[in-house]
Formats: sequence, C-alpha cells, structure tokens
Amino acid sequence: MRSRSILKNQNGQMALFLVLIFQVLFVFFAMSINVGLVVFDKINLQNSTDIAAYYAAQKQSEMLNQIAHINYQLRQAHKLLAFRIRVLGSASIGVGPTSTLRRHPLFTNPNPAQETNPFFVRLGQGRHAPGVCVGSTLWHEYAITEGNDTSSLCQDLLGFSAVPQIGGRSDPLGLIGGLNDFLTAIAQQLEQKCKTVSVLNWQVASSFLMAYMIESERRMEMIRSLSTKMSTPAAEMTDMLGQSVLNGTLNTLKKNLTEPQRETIRLTMLNSLSSDVEGPCSDPNYWLPNIELYPVVTYVRMIWNGLRCSTTVVPNRSAANLPPSDYIAMVGGRNNQLLASVWSNDNPIVAGVEKNPWCMPYMKLTAETQPRKIFSPFGGAVTLKAESFSKPFGGRVGPWYSKQWPSGSPTSQGPNRVDPLLPARSISGQRLGGPPEDDMVNYSKYPGDQLGMNSTYALGVMSNYWNQNVIRRAPFNRLPPVLALAHYNHIGDPDEFDSQPDSLARTNNAGVTGDPIRTMEEAAVAPDLFDITYYSVEGQYSGNYFNVDDVHFSTNDQFRRYFLDLGSQSRQPYSVVQQINTANTVLAAQPVFYQVESPNHLLTGWTQNRAVNYEFPDHFGTCLQRRDQEAMSLPSAGGCPQGGRSGYSVKLVSKNYLLNTSADLGGPGTNGPILNPPPADP
Repeated sequence: MRSRSILKNQNGQMALFLVLIFQVLFVFFAMSINVGLVVFDKINLQNSTDIAAYYAAQKQSEMLNQIAHINYQLRQAHKLLAFRIRVLGSASIGVGPTSTLRRHPLFTNPNPAQETNPFFVRLGQGRHAPGVCVGSTLWHEYAITEGNDTSSLCQDLLGFSAVPQIGGRSDPLGLIGGLNDFLTAIAQQLEQKCKTVSVLNWQVASSFLMAYMIESERRMEMIRSLSTKMSTPAAEMTDMLGQSVLNGTLNTLKKNLTEPQRETIRLTMLNSLSSDVEGPCSDPNYWLPNIELYPVVTYVRMIWNGLRCSTTVVPNRSAANLPPSDYIAMVGGRNNQLLASVWSNDNPIVAGVEKNPWCMPYMKLTAETQPRKIFSPFGGAVTLKAESFSKPFGGRVGPWYSKQWPSGSPTSQGPNRVDPLLPARSISGQRLGGPPEDDMVNYSKYPGDQLGMNSTYALGVMSNYWNQNVIRRAPFNRLPPVLALAHYNHIGDPDEFDSQPDSLARTNNAGVTGDPIRTMEEAAVAPDLFDITYYSVEGQYSGNYFNVDDVHFSTNDQFRRYFLDLGSQSRQPYSVVQQINTANTVLAAQPVFYQVESPNHLLTGWTQNRAVNYEFPDHFGTCLQRRDQEAMSLPSAGGCPQGGRSGYSVKLVSKNYLLNTSADLGGPGTNGPILNPPPADP
C-alpha cells in the first residue's frame, strides 16, 4: 500500500512538473510566435511605407513631368519666334534680280559646309540684321498691287527714290508739265508704298512678338499653378485630378498592411518643397525661378522724306522705333494700339524656368502602428515605427541659364551660358549681359552650337520644301503670294487667340492658303539635339494629359487649353510625335544631323533594365512596343508601354543621402548640403 502511495505521489509530482514545464514551454512558444509576428509586422510596415512613399513621390514626379514639358513648350515658342523673324519675315530681303545682297538661303539651298559666312549677323556690325519686311510679292498684302517678282521694296534695304521733277525750261506745249504731273503721281505712289509697307513690316513683327508674349504668359500660368501645388503642405496637397495626395498615400499604405496594423496606423507625411520643411525651398519662385529674357525683334522701318524712302532695321523696346503715327493711321485691319503697346514694352519676357538644384523634391513618410498579438491580451501594445524617403529623379525640367549654381544663390550664375545664343537675362528687373544688339532672338540647335539661326544652312534648311511646295512659279516667272498678314489675324485678337490657343499660321480668307507655311512652322518647333539633351519631352503629351473635365491645376479654366502642344486646334490634340513626322516630311530632301528623326529619341528618361537589374538598360532611347495614342487604353510615358521612357522616375533614398553635406549639385566643383534637409527627429 505504501509503495502504491509513493508511486501515486511520484506520478502526481511528475504530472505537476509536466504541467509546469508545459506552461514554460507554452510561454516560450507564445513568445516566439509573438516575436515572429512582430518581426513580420515590422517588415510589413517598412515595405508598406516604402510603397506608400513611392506613391507620394510619384505625385511629385507627375507634376514635374508637366512642368518639364510645358517648359519645353516655351522653348518651342522661342524657336518659333526666331524662325518667323529670321526666315519667314526676312525671306523678302534679297527677292528680285537686282538685289545687291545675297538672296535669302530659303531660295538658294545652302551648303552646310558654308557656315563661316552667315547670311545675317547682329546689329551694329556693318551688315543688316534679320528684319521683317513684307514689301515683296511673296506677301499677299503687297502683291495685290504688284504684278511680278521683280517688284520689291526689301531687295537691298538701301531705300528708293522718286525721279525729281523737271524745271527751269519753257514748256509751250505743256509736255514738261504733263511729265512733272506723271512724276508727281509716281512719287505719290512710292510715298504710299513706303508708308504702307513700313506699317505692314511693323505689324507682322509685332504680331510675331505678341504671339510669343501670349504663349509665355499663358503657359507660365500653368507652370506657376503646378509649382504652387507642389509647394502645398502634404496634408493639403492634391494631385492632377484634384484628389488628396495624403489620402491616396494612406490608402496605399493600408492596402499593403496586415489587418492588426491597418486598424491602428498613424501616418505623418512631409513634402520637402513646402512649409513642412524649414528653409527657402517652400517658395515656388525660389526652387523654380523664372528665366526672363530681352529678345530683340527687328523690322525694316521705312520713312518718306519727300523724294526718298529711306530704310533702317530697328529693334523693339523703344516707342521711337514705331512707324510715325500718321503712317499707322493709314493702315487698318489690326489692333494697332495693342501692337504699339507690345512693341514699346520694355519688360522682360519669361522664356521658361530653371530648377534650383539645392531644393530637392522628396517625400518623407513616418508610419506608426500598435498591433496587439494573439498571445498578448493584456498590457500595452508594441509600438512599431517605419520611416521612408522617396524622390523623383531621372528627368529634366530644362537647362539652367548659366552653367554654375552656387549654393544659396536664387538663380544660376556665371558668364558661361548653357545656351550661349540666348538673349541677355533679367534678374530682379536688372538686365544682364552686353549691348542690346547682342540679343537678337536666337537659340542653339545642338549642344555646342555657336551659330544657331545665324547659320546660313539653318536659315535655308527648308529650301527644298519651300521651292517645291510653297513657291510654285506662275506663268511669266511671277511669284504667287505665299505669305499673308491675315494668317496671323488671330494673334492680334487676344480673345480669339484664347478661345483657340494656336500660335501657328492659319488660313483666314486672305486668298492665300496658310497650310504650307503652317507646315514649315510645325517643322521649325520640332525637337532637336539640344532639346532632348536638356528637356524631358513627352511625345504624346496632349493625348496623355489633356482632359478639360479631369485636370484641376489652374485657377483659370481658360488657361487649361494651353495643355495642348503647339499645332493643336479646336481642342484636338496635336503631339510632338506629329511635329517630328512633319519635320521629317519637310526635311526629307535635306536631313540635318541635329534634327530628331524618331519619337524613340525622346525616350531619354531613366529606366532600369529589369525588375532587379539596375544596370544601364539596352533599351535606352528605344521603344520595344509602340502603339498609336488612339489604340492605347491607358497612357504611357512617351507613348511607349514597353521599352524606354521619358520624364521622371521615382526612387527610394536614405536619410543620410539627404543629409550629405558635399553633394556636387551646382555644377563641377560646386558642392554643399541641400537647403531642405529632413527635419531632426523629435
């Protein structure tokens, strides 16, 4: 009996021991499960925060892509002005067999090797500047009174004289008197021509300049609306569709979190370009300052002094260079008062923006959760925290004006310009650079270009198209009019222009179709090597982004029409891809090395090789699968759903990267910390 009792006691002790051991093992098991769940939740939280940070920075990237392409549109408007002044407006200079100047390169099919002797040079160098002159039968307004291609008031820019009257002799038969009456009538006709053509020259040049100013004003309104949106605190920031970025980021975060964390998530988001971060970068005018220029536009001013029509090439920005008021009163059909205000306006024109490299766009996300675990029913929950930084990269808003940007400077600095052919810049109302005669509207067609539109070849590169498709000689060697002031009537009427914002030539009942000239202007604004080097160009921008009902970025709905690329009409998207195709047609017989020949060449944005391969991709500048915009169910960057891409991408960065004090951001040898580093942890 005793042995049995002892055995029972031993069994009871063993059972108690096993129960105690099981409890200890269960605690360790529960602890292991809880630790594993916490680790899993921590990893899940960090990954989810990274994905959400990608989403937030993607919204920055989308708006930067908009800004970059609109900035490029401003570059195109500048190119269009240079083409109109130096090619279309100056084509009449040299028309006619008696010209003492070389004929305009549009007629001569210049050789690209002959670049050392440009057709036009700047003012004040002893040769004529490219001045607008319509006094030839190329222009409808002049040709309606003339009958052949030898009649030109623009041939040599030396002016012309009427034959003086005959006097001092007896005239019993009245022959001398009759001859003098005839000479007087001739002089009156010449005087009328002199005064009329002078005003027409000025009207055309002013219309070209007005178009540029309107394009600048309207498209800068869009850029400023976008940059202001980007500088909104993260809690109030909205995307291109007017939806809250914070809500979208939070929803993205929740979608990827585990259920326990989803119920307790707290998210803090900082926008580096807003007041969320201390410093000057919260001002959109600081991180994206204007590039204000003083482009010189010229016309041939003709003055009648009694017997002679003298001519000079005069620039804008001076009321003294307007035609005399009695001349202007003779010629109607335009808003001359508005044109006069444009011509004598001494304010700079905004030609685009430059991105301050010391203000870095990024999003900071801090996420906290307090999930309870299955084996921790009592006590406080574990607090998990994740932090993530993500930023746009790989795109280009556009070139700086100068090649250096010292840290703390509000603009790029230095005498060396990225585009050395641009006119002088204005900063805080102060004009920089040399004399105004250096500021003829011009631009580089490729990096390192020293001539631009001073190049004989650049001026005549469309000569084959011009001579074969535009200048179709009528019988008896007459040149039919191909240009007309009426092609640009919409520019002189701001209300009409805003109702259908299209700067290019139109056919406006002038008796002369504007289609060939419009085609040449489309080709003139098409991308070149300089453009794709320094700008992110969206090949199908209008089709991808223009939707009046969905886009919410401007306080003025009217300006939203300027989403469209140059060449769009009646709200029908016209893309850069179509501009390239048009240029290929115009330049088919004269291809030039600096012209972009394929939409694939616009795909200069960064893209990785494969999902986990970050080497330089083989498909850079190559589209592996291109589809027409109409056939695409969803828009894609550059119109290329597979292959290269255009514009900004997004990447995760470390906090140490943003705190780097020796970043080489302002050009070679110009380094320092960014001006909007992440704030210190509380």
